[in-house]
Amino acid sequence: MKLRFIIILLVVTAGLSIPVDLAGQYDFAYFLEEKGMRNLQAIRDSFEHSIRKLPVSMQNRSRKHFYRMYRHYESVLDRQGNIFNHTAKIRSEERKAARTIPGFMLSDQRATHGQWENITPPEFNQNEPHTGRILRIQGHPTSNTTLFAGTPDGGLWKSTNLGIDWVNLTPGMSNLGISGICVHPSNPDIIYILTGDGDSRYSFCTGVLKTTNGGLDWEETNLTFDESELAGGVQMKMKPGAPNTMFAVMSNNQGIYRTTDGWTTFSQHQFGRSFTDIEFVPGSPDTIYASTWGGECYRSTNGGLSFNQITAFNGTDLDEFPSKTQIAVCTSAPAIVYMLKAWSNLGGNPHYELFLSSDYGESFFLISQGNDFGKQSHINLALEVDPDNLFHVYMGAVELVKSTDGGQTFSNIRTGQNEIGTHVDIHDLMFHGGYFWVASHGGVARSIDNGQNWAKANRGLYTSKFTEIDIYNNKFMGGTQDNGTLTWNIGDQIGQRRLGGDGFECQFDRGAIGEFYASTQHDRFRFLGSSAFVITPSGHYNTWDASWAFHPTNTDTSYCFRQDLFRSYNKGSTWDSIHIPDSALPKPKNVRVVEQGVNDPNVMFISDRFDIAYTQNIHSTSDPVWTNVSNPINVMNDGEGGDNWWERLIGSISLDPEDASKVWVTILGFEETGKVYHSSQFGENGSWTDVTGNLPAVPIKSSVAEPGPNDGIYVGTDLGVFYTNNNLSDWIWFGNGMPRAGIEDMQISDGYLYVATFGSGAWRSPLYSSCPGVVLLNENTNPDPNGLTGMQQHTSSSSISSNQVIYGGPDTDIRFSSGNFVLLYDGFTVKPNTTFEAKIGGCPQ
Repeated sequence: MKLRFIIILLVVTAGLSIPVDLAGQYDFAYFLEEKGMRNLQAIRDSFEHSIRKLPVSMQNRSRKHFYRMYRHYESVLDRQGNIFNHTAKIRSEERKAARTIPGFMLSDQRATHGQWENITPPEFNQNEPHTGRILRIQGHPTSNTTLFAGTPDGGLWKSTNLGIDWVNLTPGMSNLGISGICVHPSNPDIIYILTGDGDSRYSFCTGVLKTTNGGLDWEETNLTFDESELAGGVQMKMKPGAPNTMFAVMSNNQGIYRTTDGWTTFSQHQFGRSFTDIEFVPGSPDTIYASTWGGECYRSTNGGLSFNQITAFNGTDLDEFPSKTQIAVCTSAPAIVYMLKAWSNLGGNPHYELFLSSDYGESFFLISQGNDFGKQSHINLALEVDPDNLFHVYMGAVELVKSTDGGQTFSNIRTGQNEIGTHVDIHDLMFHGGYFWVASHGGVARSIDNGQNWAKANRGLYTSKFTEIDIYNNKFMGGTQDNGTLTWNIGDQIGQRRLGGDGFECQFDRGAIGEFYASTQHDRFRFLGSSAFVITPSGHYNTWDASWAFHPTNTDTSYCFRQDLFRSYNKGSTWDSIHIPDSALPKPKNVRVVEQGVNDPNVMFISDRFDIAYTQNIHSTSDPVWTNVSNPINVMNDGEGGDNWWERLIGSISLDPEDASKVWVTILGFEETGKVYHSSQFGENGSWTDVTGNLPAVPIKSSVAEPGPNDGIYVGTDLGVFYTNNNLSDWIWFGNGMPRAGIEDMQISDGYLYVATFGSGAWRSPLYSSCPGVVLLNENTNPDPNGLTGMQQHTSSSSISSNQVIYGGPDTDIRFSSGNFVLLYDGFTVKPNTTFEAKIGGCPQ
């Protein structure tokens, strides 16, 4: 009777309509999927042209999402400025580095390659999860308390206790995006992962990877994609009752891939279409539904050998700019199929249409339509139905909403009655082990009562996407994507969120306790305790990531940039404008990189990523004198006679803190030479020297010079940190104990190197030493509450002492080697399923 009632209501409501005022979904997904565009400059020009018709408020809101992706893509283009499968290129360089760079193999790590520890607090003071973005969640086939989480660039994670603690199963693979997870039902140590970030497209698909020992080792299957194949992994499902049969749905017009032998062989279906979801019919797995980016639904009734489009949608059929579509099937009523079509109205709320079929997809009826759950469904959209109640339907985009009447009306359940909730921006929904699970831009949350109350389930899920950091007096501050600006004391178990949105440049006030600065899209703030003040110069249109810099010792003085420079001596209360002449930066200026001298703060280097200029009198009462010092770097940019400047964009500039005439410049892109340049003469008179050496051909986004006489320099890449100095013959990989991750920012403070990773949290290591004399590992030197985890080599010429717990897991391999003795005192524990070795041997070279 309930089913008959719902069908009658569908017939009545099918004729509803909503006002249509779509300006188009002008973001990267639209240009990549709908327009097939690849050139970054052309995409930006088309975007700016397309949004001119919108009100200014909508234009600025649209730029938030667009330039987030633009910032990412400009560092990973090919030589013609085109978007390509940069993830496959990075993986290729990773394999090459393993053969050529000392210490890059985990088994070859030495004390000279760093002693990294994760310093990210396991929790934050928010009522919702507040780590990095989670794309997919998957339950364990035989354990109600075990689940897996896939990230866009931080790899695969596993929890065995309902999300209370997590462990990284893929620390040895850099910038790994996970869009699909399949676990073998009778042998859960066999896991398949579909790579890539098909939701936001930060990473592309390189194929399907497989482990047969629970994540200890991973191997490629025969489904692989190289640099020329712009494949986007979106979702992968295993056929019930046939674990060797799997389906991977792909974006970028790659269609559906099917295997019946665990990806040894495979077939491709519906090439030319971009898919967003795939579902099996409960109890009848040869019937399969798959939905597309363009709002279409396909069905197979022969186990995926062929798919036919289902077109019986009686809705408004707004097909001009649809984004993602999602499918949900009900376990207790297998004939029921829900399908959600959504559009992101540019600058406003999305329109959605929810359809239902009660006859296995033979016919669909429109149930409801509206704008209940917020914008950006082109990035995140999720649909689920309670397996035991076909009337309980859940939809997620920015918000999470629930229906108890079969999708006709919805209410927001993102925050529960206990005031705990999920983070905004929903990517995946799942029922498993008696809980309802949500994956969002802030991590994982679970509900025991179908959304009435929530619990955070991401303690120790270190997937924060940091962009900029600052460290002062054992205090850490970092701007993150999606989760704002975060602060904590090193060793804190709970961190504090200070500012929402995307976080960028930030700084502790060196002269006033409790004061600091933080920024988000377009704006800069000064904080006095809990009070915040906007200090952006009046009338200054800001860059999307709020380009900002601070005096190295006096934070009363700061600088912000776009075409010209603004300078404040009174904490942003007033600003004066400083003109940057065309002779300094000849292209249309948009200053993106800034570095100021520490020993001589009158020295400042700036770059718009194309050219470099510097001044020795930034604090002049008149306009400073700027000198362009791009040669010979920009000569090398066009050294082959062509315009290949996209491969030579400036990534970072670093100055020796004791001699500002010594400068290093790093380069983005994938060229094998010309990655790092050094000058001891401010870069003047063609004094640049290429010091790339054996560095891998990957973008170098950050760098920091080490104090001292040896010209030590650290560079941050998409494969981690590398280091060299005048006493080393070449670069070494400085990655002992840290997952291979993209490095966004670096800072040296009190003998430590701190780094911001994009997807693996915040880390620190003592600075390079040829061999430490004494190593002490306790709760003070290693504040990680999980003790010692991951792959770590600790070596010393004299002694190692530790009372730490070594936690078990497939990624834990801890080794001690000391010249005189190793002391393991009260508290030292080695958990099961762990590799630990202690020996007398000192520091191997």
